Amino acid sequence: LNILDVATPKQPQLVSRFTHYGGFPVLLVHAPYVTMVGRAIVTLDLTKPETPKPVGELAVSEYIFDAVWVGDWLYTATGKGLMTFDLSQLDEPRLIDQSNEHLYLSQLAVDGELLVVLAPQDGILLYSLADRLEPVELAHFQLAVER
Repeated sequence: LNILDVATPKQPQLVSRFTHYGGFPVLLVHAPYVTMVGRAIVTLDLTKPETPKPVGELAVSEYIFDAVWVGDWLYTATGKGLMTFDLSQLDEPRLIDQSNEHLYLSQLAVDGELLVVLAPQDGILLYSLADRLEPVELAHFQLAVER
């Protein structure tokens, strides 16, 4: 992870670099923290950008392709379904739920209490997050594939 000073957008300056094992396809910023998500969930404190400080880390059993942050929960798309993590304490992230109903989820988006999930083999899924601990599937749209 490269941390840049973009005060002068045409000439960004490298402030510091943080190296960690594995790939992180998702980067979530919630100042002064940044959470990297992939083979693990790693949160850094960037209060002092020149010295990023690891706050919390959790290795995960499945590679995470995408993630969205809603309140204290992190919803993640994996090859084995939807995984939900509690990040209310950044120094102690924990898995709270895993749904294997739809396998291989690739992308997530959230709008208020609606979670939109792209499952390439199943279609588009809509979930209600009214009860954030137990998302309820509202709709399932099959994707038409021309052959």
